[in-house]
Amino acid sequence: MALVFARFLFGFALSLGGVLLLAAATWLGTRLIALAIRLLDTEKAQDTAGGLAVAASVVAALAAAYGAGHFLYRAIGDSTLVGGQPHWLAGDDPLSAAAVLGALMALGLLAYVPALWRRMLQGPARPAPSKPALAAKAEPARKTGKPKAAARPPKGPRIPQLGWLALFLVAIGAALLAFAFIVAPPLQATDAALHATRARPVYLAGAGLVAAGALCLLAWTFWRRPPEDGGKPGRRTR
Repeated sequence: MALVFARFLFGFALSLGGVLLLAAATWLGTRLIALAIRLLDTEKAQDTAGGLAVAASVVAALAAAYGAGHFLYRAIGDSTLVGGQPHWLAGDDPLSAAAVLGALMALGLLAYVPALWRRMLQGPARPAPSKPALAAKAEPARKTGKPKAAARPPKGPRIPQLGWLALFLVAIGAALLAFAFIVAPPLQATDAALHATRARPVYLAGAGLVAAGALCLLAWTFWRRPPEDGGKPGRRTR
């Protein structure tokens, strides 16, 4: 079970690092192109310098990803998870299912990064209505002479980050538990001591992730922002 977790960790870390390296190369290439446009006069020189800058950035990113893969292979291979086993990553198979699952989870995590970045950049929400506006709304009820029932205090909006975090943690924990059960069923272990030392931490990690997701779901259900901070998200005040 520890070997399966090591393969999963390799796929997750390598995919995450590869995408981050390509993103850094994209940022560096655009900066170098902008610098070439500012410093060079002719269009031909600008195009040549920009192309060389982009090529150098891509080659550097690919070389760094190649080096990161070898570093992860050596680091995880020498850890206690693997115990120095040769060909631990794939074994007799051309692809490791655990490594592929780790890569998919890393890419799924990165898919949410743009939305999370937009939420972090959002400005303050729309302010609450002022007292004159509330008094104007209450004026028709005063004219009718009917007794006005006590209004319930308005509820603030839920915190969307807690809901997304709960969904992510439950999905990760459930996938980890399902994969651990497929690889090492707890009731069919041939060596109970070996199963306890290697498989039990993975089961505990999956159960912990599911429990953390359940707590975030409860917080998302009952914890709301104050009413004065309400309003539709994404609108900026001027």
